[in-house]
Amino acid sequence: MAETEPFPNRGPITFAIMLATLMNTLDSTIATVSPALRAEASSLYNLMRNIGASVGISIMQALAAANTQVTHEQIAGRVIASDPTLRGALPPMFDPSTLVGALALDAEITRQAMMTAYVNDFRLLLVLIVLCAPLVLLLRPPRAGARPDPAHALVD
Repeated sequence: MAETEPFPNRGPITFAIMLATLMNTLDSTIATVSPALRAEASSLYNLMRNIGASVGISIMQALAAANTQVTHEQIAGRVIASDPTLRGALPPMFDPSTLVGALALDAEITRQAMMTAYVNDFRLLLVLIVLCAPLVLLLRPPRAGARPDPAHALVD
């Protein structure tokens, strides 16, 4: 089956991979804790994960808003209504000499600025992930003699 979209929806597959990775990380993190402290460790782990996610989402959204404004200013600064090259290249619906055209052109510039801001946000996330990836080497494997109790693992 040929794909007609340039970027087909692969969200469910990506979500499944991320969920499997997250659960594996959670299992390996909690497995190193003694059974007597697993409930507290699991609670603390989930609390820190939720706080980190909330702060991370807030920071990324603030960066997206700021980058959208900066990029909008950069793009709009190059749009000069009296430029004959620009007027010849734009379709009539984006004619900056009319109110409707100016509003449509501003909406398109805002859309392009938002897309650029989100690309920059995901680029920052990629850099952070690459920088944090070596921290996995600091994890210690579970002790050979300590086997998790299957009944206790179901409660967690």
